[in-house]
Amino acid sequence: MADGSFFLFPYGHLGLVRLERHSENDRLQLSFPKHEIEITGKHLRELGLAFQKLAVNWVRESPARYAAMANSDSACITSIKVNELTER
Repeated sequence: MADGSFFLFPYGHLGLVRLERHSENDRLQLSFPKHEIEITGKHLRELGLAFQKLAVNWVRESPARYAAMANSDSACITSIKVNELTER
């Protein structure tokens, strides 16, 4: 995360990967039994397909100063949000 902290989630618990494409940004949603993760950025389709293949080792936000210089075809993550789900 931007503050240096990190989360570890087991692939075996990954229940859903959803990609939403918007004109400015893509949004990738990952669902685990007790957490939802929202990744926002550009060109996230390949990252979503890599999650489908269980081939992602790690992800991190790109520092804002580098986002403008990112390759126009490569994925660029601008934010990652982790929400803990409460029991109902």
